[in-house]
Amino acid sequence: MITKEQVHQWIDEASEKAKPGEMLWHIAQRAAAHGAAERERENEAALKEWLEKTEWVQTNDLPVKYLGWHRADVLKDMIAAARLQGAEEERKRAEQDLKDRIKKTAEFFGSMHGNAEDAYIEQEAAHGIGVKEQTT
Repeated sequence: MITKEQVHQWIDEASEKAKPGEMLWHIAQRAAAHGAAERERENEAALKEWLEKTEWVQTNDLPVKYLGWHRADVLKDMIAAARLQGAEEERKRAEQDLKDRIKKTAEFFGSMHGNAEDAYIEQEAAHGIGVKEQTT
């Protein structure tokens, strides 16, 4: 951020160095240089933070498959694997939840009609669970 004091300093320098018609140009050049330097500092700080927070990727504690990989590629692969694992766990939870609901429904209908096991098998078949395709 450019401060009021910096602008005053640039005006003073411009009035000493610049010709009358170049004063504004001189100030604009100083502001641009200041902005570039500030962006460079911000980029360096961001890079330093990235390197500090991902230093663990460079340790020897990772599987051999990551040997020679760029740390960003290692992180990308690990995130993709975690998402896949999370999706599989969610699918298993949803399947178990459906089986539990089917069982409760079957028990309810079975208690009304006298045969919970048949009702459970019918409910599984209706939801495509527990049914194996026959091969001929």
